[in-house]
Amino acid sequence: MQKINLIPEVKQQQLKTKKNNLLSTTFAIVMAVILGAIIVILFTYIVARKAQITSVDSQKATLNDQLKAYSGLEQTVLSLETGLTDIKTIINNDSKWINIFEEIEKDTPADVRFSSMKISADNTVTAEIQGKNVTTIDRFIKSFNNAQTAKNVNAFSPVEVNGYSSDNTSVTFSAKFSVNKDAF
Repeated sequence: MQKINLIPEVKQQQLKTKKNNLLSTTFAIVMAVILGAIIVILFTYIVARKAQITSVDSQKATLNDQLKAYSGLEQTVLSLETGLTDIKTIINNDSKWINIFEEIEKDTPADVRFSSMKISADNTVTAEIQGKNVTTIDRFIKSFNNAQTAKNVNAFSPVEVNGYSSDNTSVTFSAKFSVNKDAF
């Protein structure tokens, strides 16, 4: 049996074009829907990431605020650790300090009192000292400058006095000298 084509060629071409147009349109619509879905998914992802970043930033700010309260404590602990290390170094590394303090006590005139004393790592002593009058300062300086140990070596470097203040009952002055550790 033979097939007879009753549709004119122009009409066949139109049907073929219509079919191709329908296929292209369907493909374009599917691609547009897929592209739209990708855009929605990306937008949702970006919004979620921004929310997460905002949340992390606010948590970070909260933690930084909480840490500020502890920064002073941290500095205090570090200062204490440094001080304790310095004390341990002085005590453990050199038993001569007992002799040095005995020498300081021996060479200090009776009417002189140390208000404060700071010994640095390089054996420099800085002290606030009180006495009865200016003559007390002179006796203190002479006593420390002439201090000799059992080894006949000067115990201290020359004393530097950095001014003084006076009230009706006493004189307060600052003194600085170095300990000659080899003398002990």
